[in-house]
Amino acid sequence: MLSMVLVWLINPAVVLKAFQIDFTPEVRDRFLLAAGVAVAVNLLLMLITWGYGKLLKLDAVERASVMYANAGNLVIPLVSAILGGDWVIYASAFMCVQLAFLWTHGQAQIGGSSGISWKKSLLNANQIAIILGGVMLPTGFRLPPVIQNVCGQLGGTIGLLMVQLAKLAGAGTVIVSEPQKAKHALAEKAGADYCISPEETTPFELMAEKTYRKSACPSNASAVRKPCGTP
Repeated sequence: MLSMVLVWLINPAVVLKAFQIDFTPEVRDRFLLAAGVAVAVNLLLMLITWGYGKLLKLDAVERASVMYANAGNLVIPLVSAILGGDWVIYASAFMCVQLAFLWTHGQAQIGGSSGISWKKSLLNANQIAIILGGVMLPTGFRLPPVIQNVCGQLGGTIGLLMVQLAKLAGAGTVIVSEPQKAKHALAEKAGADYCISPEETTPFELMAEKTYRKSACPSNASAVRKPCGTP
């Protein structure tokens, strides 16, 4: 349920917020470049997985898992955190292309049919957000400020949802690194075992303090996640 909220509500909100910028020649050229690179990357991955699939005798699901990354759940939060919210629009170009490949080539590869599921491709919540953003951007249409604020607030809940998902998946100890100390209490309510401020310490330093043994590596985390909805 939580993963559905993330994919069907929060990520589309982040995408819509990213399209609330001025449509300049630079934005247009970068978006088209991102879309072109996405097409080239997917075609290259299709060729690579076909070759390696033959060599390693991978089945259809294994080949599809190599080619189709979780662009919505991982790429958008990472781009937003590292480059800033304005760059999510270019990640959206990649995701738009990937969804088109997923529901055509991917569906045929896994399902064994050559049909195209246009309904599933076009009615995907993230794809709808990208299409709406693609219409609003060149026309200059902007969402009302209150809706933009809601989209921004929804994007800021990604980290808390990931904490809950980690706990539901059976994670033993969950450490949250959050610069806004006001959110530490919320993270703890969501299930985080420790909340730290990145300017004061790091998760690795905390793990070294709590679990350090001279005969073992102090940073023994089994997984690291970087979910950020807003920069």
